[in-house]
This record gives sequence, structure tokens and C-alpha cells, in this order.
Amino acid sequence: MASIRKDTSKLHKSQMATSSRHNTSVSHGIRSSFIKIFFKKISEVNSIFAQVITLEDVIKGMKIMRETLIYLSHLDHEDTKKLMLKKLSKQLSGEDWNWNNLNTLCWAIGQENRFLVMVIHDLLNLCEITKGKDNKAVIASNIMYVVGQYLRFLRAHWKFLKIVVNKLFEFIHETHPGVQDMACDTFLKIVQKCKRKFVIVQVGENEPFISELLIGLPTTVADLETHKIHSFYESVGHMIHAESDPQKRDEFLQRLMELPNQKWTEIIGQARLSVDFLKDQDVIRTVLNIVCIDSWLLLYFCDVCGALV
Repeated sequence: MASIRKDTSKLHKSQMATSSRHNTSVSHGIRSSFIKIFFKKISEVNSIFAQVITLEDVIKGMKIMRETLIYLSHLDHEDTKKLMLKKLSKQLSGEDWNWNNLNTLCWAIGQENRFLVMVIHDLLNLCEITKGKDNKAVIASNIMYVVGQYLRFLRAHWKFLKIVVNKLFEFIHETHPGVQDMACDTFLKIVQKCKRKFVIVQVGENEPFISELLIGLPTTVADLETHKIHSFYESVGHMIHAESDPQKRDEFLQRLMELPNQKWTEIIGQARLSVDFLKDQDVIRTVLNIVCIDSWLLLYFCDVCGALV
């Protein structure tokens, strides 16, 4: 960590010395050497799936690396872009492929947004051509990390936003540990910042995205565990809440609750035949799941709770 601070100090001195006269060759050398240092250091604290980092020195070190990488990209954005894309191409070719290298590269890309579409396109291709569930899970987690850093960009580019969300729905069906959790968390994060985009009819489309989502809801959540279903319903709830027309909002809420209400009706029907049916552990879990969803939506939509009855 001390070496990072030392290197950062040298960078600041270099920036001050070149503020009046830009030296392309010198800045290229500084930038290349620093990026190599970053890629080496970042891999020591990176991980496959999202973790809560509490160690103060690690947080400070990551902050220093992030700030310095931003300074380096400002010296010559095009050259920094070429360096990162070159490393990404080595991932695609398999020449430099491993989990640490990909995690490190995506962390660095996560600090720079000016070639996001190109990077995501390459990462999606990498996910398609790479074999092995563990490898695909690592690539998927990096895709979700990168897109989660650029919510403002997603909000301004609907077609790209839709591609990203549909890809998240694919990841939701992935059974590899951690992927579903990250997909649901990323989906919620995106919806909270872009919710209005999902309830309006976009150019070239016949209906809002929320309508398409509600039609395929049973299939989308089929492979999710209970707590992840709660997260998914919370995300859709945020979308619906962004609808300004009360009539449409009531309609969306009713459609959202069709699946839980249908399951509830089935349980009540079976319970009328035999009360012992309610003692089954799976039935108890299902009832708790329905109650949790109802409770959250009632609290969130207290002004339109009549739609849930």
C-alpha cells in the first residue's frame, strides 16, 4: 500500500511539471507503468462476487488507485482506452485469460465510461465462447459489476439499457452460487435509478417494458429462491410506482400480484379439503412468501393498496 502512495505522489509531481507543456512520450511512459502497477495491485484485493469491504487500509488503497487511474486517463484518454482494450482482446483470445486478470481489468474499466458499449459487447462475446460454469460465472459477475457503475449512461440509452436488463434475466436462471444474488441486486440498483424508463412507451416500441416483463414474470422468477423473489418483486414495485397514471398503476399492480394470488387461491382450496395440508413445510414457506410480498407492496403503495385486494 505504501508503494501505491509513493507512486501516486510521483504522479502528482509529474502532472505539475507537465501542466504548462504536455510531453506525450513522457506521459505515455508514466501512464503505462502506473497501469501495470494497478493491474498487479488490484488483483490482490479483488474478488469474484460482491463483498462488503470494511478494512480501512484496503478502502483507502482502492480509493487512491481509483483516483490515480482517473488522472492517468485524463492525461491521454485514447491511449488509456487502447491499453484497456488491448488487455480485453487478450481475454477474448485466451492469451491472458484467468479470473484475476479479468476481475482486475473490469475494475479498471469500471472507473472509465467512454467506451462502455464496446467493453460490454466484448464481455458478452467472452461469456458466449468461454466454456465451464465457473468461468462463465466469473465473466457474468464482471459484466454486472461494470454495468452497475454506469446508471446515468444506461438511463440515457434505452436500447442498451434493455439489452442489459434482458441479460440480467438470463443470469437470474443461472444456478452457480452468487450469480442469481448479484443479478437481482444489480437489477434492483438499475431500476431504482432508471425506473421511469420502464413504464413509458419507448421510440419504436408498442408498449412499455413493464408490460412485457409482467407477461413473462412466472418464467422469469421460476428458478429464484424465496428471498430473491422478494428482491425481484421489490424491483418491479419501484417500476410500477414510477407510473403517474393511477389507473395504469392499479392495472400493473394487479398483474404483478396474479401469481401470488393464484398460489394463495390454490392453498386455500386445498386447506378446505384438509387442514393438515397447511402443516406441510413447503406450504408454510409459500404462505410466508406471499405474506411478505403483500406486506412490502402494501407499505410501498399505501396510497393504492386497494389494488391488492
